[in-house]
Amino acid sequence: MAAKDEFTLTVTNEKGVMYYGPCELLFLPSQRGEIAIMKHHTPMIMKLTPGKVRMKTSSGTQEIAKLTSGIVYVAEDSVSVLVDL
Repeated sequence: MAAKDEFTLTVTNEKGVMYYGPCELLFLPSQRGEIAIMKHHTPMIMKLTPGKVRMKTSSGTQEIAKLTSGIVYVAEDSVSVLVDL
């Protein structure tokens, strides 16, 4: 995927920013199972459930954190995830 398919991802916990940068695909745990978020996703705010936060960039897929709870805010070209580890 080209850079045009990336959005800006910010993952923050109580100690500060864990990740800030480009992301092509974000996987988050929700009450309905794992959800995937791409650029231009419908804007939303959602509670997260215990599980893994994973992301895909042009260099591959990586796990960012294992969370016990959190909240995600999705805008058109950016996503903010607040996690409680």
